[in-house]
Amino acid sequence: MPTFDLVELRNDEVDSQQWPQLTCSTANELEINSTVKGTAFQGDGSALTGKVSTAGDTMTGPLTIDAALNVNGAIASSSLSVTGNTNIGGNLTVSGNLEVKGDVIARDTEHIAGNVSLGDADNDEVKITGVLRSGHSSGTLLVDDTLYATGSLTVDGNVGIGTNNPRAKLQILNTNQNANGNSLIIGPTNQSNLRLGYHQNYSWIQSHGSKPLAINPIGNNVGIGTTNPRSKLEVSGGIRLSDVPVWDGTNDNDLTWDRSRITREGSSRRYKQNIFLLEDDFSKILSLEPKQYEMKEEYGGQGTLNFGYIAEELDELGLTKLVTYDESGQPDGIKYKKMCIYLLEVIKDLYKRVDNISSQASHEH
Repeated sequence: MPTFDLVELRNDEVDSQQWPQLTCSTANELEINSTVKGTAFQGDGSALTGKVSTAGDTMTGPLTIDAALNVNGAIASSSLSVTGNTNIGGNLTVSGNLEVKGDVIARDTEHIAGNVSLGDADNDEVKITGVLRSGHSSGTLLVDDTLYATGSLTVDGNVGIGTNNPRAKLQILNTNQNANGNSLIIGPTNQSNLRLGYHQNYSWIQSHGSKPLAINPIGNNVGIGTTNPRSKLEVSGGIRLSDVPVWDGTNDNDLTWDRSRITREGSSRRYKQNIFLLEDDFSKILSLEPKQYEMKEEYGGQGTLNFGYIAEELDELGLTKLVTYDESGQPDGIKYKKMCIYLLEVIKDLYKRVDNISSQASHEH
């Protein structure tokens, strides 16, 4: 095959349609070891069955490919614009930014190292038809900014707010706050709302908006210290009242504490049935002796000297109707307000005796 150092074709005086042509009519190759420059290259439409190899060459202009481009190796480009379909059998490495103006559909597991930003406008959408999983070392999905969901949001694991290691289905960590805090607010802040939170010394639940807190407003019992309340409110433990109004005895109900219940004294016949006379040895009450005592520490009032009667002594005298008993049947308290009934009966008996003595004395004179 002949070799030429330089082939120069010149015809400055003819138009472009009459330029000379260089034709290789043999089956051999046309090999050019130097640079080939031209404003355009046009083939006859036949396929290129061999390879095009370049080592260190740089293309400074655009490359337009009308048919499919299959690349088995690597493509390095500072700016690559693809308007058609692109099939990549190997890895696609992007050192700079990857901008996609159309839709991106990932049909298999994709891995992108580093930060990924999707969308550049408030109305852009990212749609995930399958499952969104977290690859974080803690196993949690961490959301640093506001998460806004217009539809249902289902989470099978734990959700943490203020923590990336939630220990419950929902755990909220915030600073220690009083009852004006904002760890959890249910309802708008410009009307009635409910708030829950914690302080280093206590936990709290507080109604806001100058509105009351209603517990079970449509029914059911409330228990404190018990899971089986038998009344509207049942407290298993002590009750301390710091502000008790003074009862003046007019137009108010008298309340009675009967071991486990607080009741009002209803004395109307409308509330009673099986009415019959009380029979007892009322004079036994005269055998009682008042005692002074201090309450034990676990029952409050330690160091305060008080006085009264002892429930066991009333039980021993047979005054059982004036004694309250605990669940095991042990004497527990005294019905002090009922004692006046016994005392009144004793006074009535003394009055009869005095009246009889007076009658006898008047007859003797």
